[in-house]
Amino acid sequence: MKFICQTCNKEHSPAQPAYQCDCGGLFKADFDCNAIDFGALPKMQADLWRYIDSMPFEDEAYPKLVTMGEGFTPLIPLNPKSPNLLAKCDYFMPTLSFKDR
Repeated sequence: MKFICQTCNKEHSPAQPAYQCDCGGLFKADFDCNAIDFGALPKMQADLWRYIDSMPFEDEAYPKLVTMGEGFTPLIPLNPKSPNLLAKCDYFMPTLSFKDR
């Protein structure tokens, strides 16, 4: 993975702590990701890390080390007359907060 400045197209390493380019431009992450195998998802553990293959982690052990059972909060309908209008119940997260996401 590398960061590319959206203003001058200069490449930067994510290992170097910077939030913007020397020219003042913002970074865009450039990485290769695998397609998600949606057929395999029902067999996988129901947590945020089931999508790990599509994320740009270089160390495969990293995300598995940190978890509190977050993820898979329910969707509830907000209005019975509008069944497609749903809200995510993030208060079901371990800390009762949307900030777990």
